[in-house]
Amino acid sequence: MERREPKACDACRMAKRRCTKRSPACGRCSLKGLECLYPACPTFIVYGLADREMSAFNAQVNETGSSVHSLEGPQQLDILNSLASNRSGDGNSVCPSLTDLQSAWFLAPEAWAVAPIDLSRMTPICNTVVNRYIAKIRGWLKEWVDTGSNPFIHSQLYKKRLPKSVQHVFTSLSAYFSRNSATEDMIFRIIEEQSNEVVEEQIRSQAQSQLNSFEHMGRVQVLMIYSFIRLFDGDIRQRSLAEKQLPTLRLWTNQMLAAATHAAQDGSLLVSNLIEPENLDQNVGNFQERLEKLLWHAWILSESLRRTWVVSKAIQSIYLTLQSGSTECPGGVMFTTRRGVWEADTAFAWTKMCAERNVGFMHRNDTEKVLVGEKPGEVDHFSLAVMELDFGLEKFQRWGVATASPVELV
Repeated sequence: MERREPKACDACRMAKRRCTKRSPACGRCSLKGLECLYPACPTFIVYGLADREMSAFNAQVNETGSSVHSLEGPQQLDILNSLASNRSGDGNSVCPSLTDLQSAWFLAPEAWAVAPIDLSRMTPICNTVVNRYIAKIRGWLKEWVDTGSNPFIHSQLYKKRLPKSVQHVFTSLSAYFSRNSATEDMIFRIIEEQSNEVVEEQIRSQAQSQLNSFEHMGRVQVLMIYSFIRLFDGDIRQRSLAEKQLPTLRLWTNQMLAAATHAAQDGSLLVSNLIEPENLDQNVGNFQERLEKLLWHAWILSESLRRTWVVSKAIQSIYLTLQSGSTECPGGVMFTTRRGVWEADTAFAWTKMCAERNVGFMHRNDTEKVLVGEKPGEVDHFSLAVMELDFGLEKFQRWGVATASPVELV
């Protein structure tokens, strides 16, 4: 008996948009965080592109004389737009349109907006919680050295591209965590020299406006890590020197978010695939799988940029507060709170999780709802650290008791 092609989901049908008809949620609904409901009918799920569509994509690549990733900005978008046009008359199209891709929840304009933090919902901060957050960041840096990732440096982030400055800070961190009384002075001299070199190199190059989002993030992470070690280790000389670089860290952090916001709006953050440029090479997998990987990498970079911004601003604010008693609030941005999304190790695993569950992408002002609707074990470690800073230990412990799921405290 012939099986019928399923109808589009309700959301796509009402919006008059093509539906990928995937289960449990179509591509458009997954990207936009919509509820995906299908009319009752036998389902037939198609995954991937037909051969003729694959040929169309390869023909587009061959006509340019190079792979997609080597093209610049608008041309990259033209290739995907052209493919979308070629498939527009095909009722069996399973790939989301370029408009859908660019309107993914993590690329939307509000995903990059810095909003004032609602202090009325926060518990007055105390030294115990501040010291615990400092200890968490130190632990995250050790985790990066030990495992290659941590809650703000994704395991895929530097897997294909490892800038020299990141190599140097990784080596310096490794030496720092293995230091002893005989090597400590030498290691701090190395850290001081490397930190100065990062700043001086940027001054010499005078190319800040030419940096892409990946490069902006790299230099912020490098200077942020050097600054954290020098500010909070206890060495008086290093602390004094690091203080002089705080304005530079503040400037770079702001420039990083501004550049990322622009890249998300013009589409380059999605299409350029700065984490793994060869992803759109014509010889790698089918087009649907490539789109999933493209989205996954765009999310990794986007989430890493926002988390790096949060950690950098926290380091600056905490130090200035400890130093002078108060500082201005830097505001907050959105980040993903669902545990497992950051830890997904393949595009398929990430896509599946985004389709099946609410990933908890929210602003810092909205995290209190997590205390009501989720158990601690369902919340990402990065988010738990930020929430503990906002709500305090007692509220956290009560949350664990109320949900019969103790909060993991370090």
